[in-house]
Amino acid sequence: MNRSHIFFSVAALFVILTNLGCGSSNRHLQSITVSPATADAKDFSGGQVQFSAMGNYSAAPMQGPIGSVQWCASSSAGVCTSTTVKPGVTISQAGLAQCDAGSMGTWTINANSPPTQAGNPGGEIGANFAFGSATLTCP
Repeated sequence: MNRSHIFFSVAALFVILTNLGCGSSNRHLQSITVSPATADAKDFSGGQVQFSAMGNYSAAPMQGPIGSVQWCASSSAGVCTSTTVKPGVTISQAGLAQCDAGSMGTWTINANSPPTQAGNPGGEIGANFAFGSATLTCP
């Protein structure tokens, strides 16, 4: 095999691997699924509910863990502005939520993340956030 055949073979292999998504440079977080989707604090030990987040991506694999999640509680779905709503719910950055003393009603638990994950540093600057939400009822 001469040098030109080797060069074109290597170039063709590179194009094929790039188009298959090697390196995941085209994989972006589109939305987040939070579970459990609904929870009543009275049904959980100590009233503490552990929420988890799963990413829904634009390329295979379509679902998977998220590199960075910011958790918050609010009166509606949307981007996090605080980890507490007073009086209401307090949630840790690990997704563990608890109703504050005297809190009653339904609260939204939000998980937010930049759509570009740590594999592409700096991509989150100025980017919209992907989010998902669940509902927590306080007795």
